[in-house]
Amino acid sequence: MFNNKKLCGVNCFCDVMPRQCDKSEEIVYFEDEELDAYKGIAADAYTEQQVAEFEEVLTTMRPSEVHEWLHSLHLRGIELPSQITINYKL
Repeated sequence: MFNNKKLCGVNCFCDVMPRQCDKSEEIVYFEDEELDAYKGIAADAYTEQQVAEFEEVLTTMRPSEVHEWLHSLHLRGIELPSQITINYKL
């Protein structure tokens, strides 16, 4: 049904599982510091305007950056809005 891809746990399907999170790891930002305001908000609790902020960041990055961006969000305690589905292959 999903081409045997593994669910990576960040609302997307990818060929690799997410890296283990090391809380001492340096966080890489993608000119998205404003998203830090959404730390702790559940994936299904975002407003349309908040979802649009995530989409704006996502549409400005290269496909090769998406995995690192998702990892950055995870390290920062930010859940990707459930309205956003990312399908990509590394």
